[in-house]
Amino acid sequence: MTDTRGSAIGAAGASNVCVVSGNNFYGVFDERGVEDVIDNTIVGLGPDGTNVAPNGMDGIRLAGTTGVVVRGSVISGNSDWGISMTDGAGQNRVDGCFIGLDRSGLAGWGNDLGGVRISGGYNNVLGDIATNYIARNGFGGSGAGLQLDTGARFNGVVQTVFGLDVTGAAAGNLLGIWILNSPNNAVGDNFPGMQNTICASFDDGIYVSGTGSVNNTLAYNYIGITPGGVSRPNSGDGIFIDGAPGNWIGDRTWPNSICGNLGVGIRVSGAGAAGNRILGNG
Repeated sequence: MTDTRGSAIGAAGASNVCVVSGNNFYGVFDERGVEDVIDNTIVGLGPDGTNVAPNGMDGIRLAGTTGVVVRGSVISGNSDWGISMTDGAGQNRVDGCFIGLDRSGLAGWGNDLGGVRISGGYNNVLGDIATNYIARNGFGGSGAGLQLDTGARFNGVVQTVFGLDVTGAAAGNLLGIWILNSPNNAVGDNFPGMQNTICASFDDGIYVSGTGSVNNTLAYNYIGITPGGVSRPNSGDGIFIDGAPGNWIGDRTWPNSICGNLGVGIRVSGAGAAGNRILGNG
């Protein structure tokens, strides 16, 4: 799709499922679309939503789009990223999706490079109305469940479960969330039901790196533990701030719960890691 407005792929209801799989390049490529909707669509798996049929590049690529909604879809098994937002993509939303899991939300068919990548985009949101589950991603590269890079800014992450399936069993991502040279993003929210769970990563839960990663807020997340108190540790640190300045980690009224991780709970390291604030975490 190019320069479309209000176009739709898929719709709610069992008879409206759309399958976009087994292509040499992208599954869905939306360039400069405005308010398009991708709904109830299987991207990278077969029609039953369980067997892998990868697209050769990203499952969904949003290039310079505005206000596109990806909801209620399964984006798994693709050779690059599950979803990537590039070229100034802004105000897009990913809601109620399985990314790296099959249609049941149980078996893992991870996307090779990672789950979701926002590269230079702004005001995009993961979560809000329905919970996303992002697991088993990044094992074919060095990616994460979510990666923000190249100056991605003012993006929000809420109501998203990283590294667990729908039963709460550990499924993992290589990294949970990676913020790389990107400022002013928010991970977590104190509104009931909006918290993120970031567990069972094979490396860190949240990794913030580069001097361009400034003024990010990481608050009201469950890291290494579920909201029900079940231990699901990340294999690295809970949060690692690596050379990034001026970030907020928790708040007296918006604390993170960081527990049981196999590395350090919160690590701050590197000459550039000045002026970070750590408040109210447990």
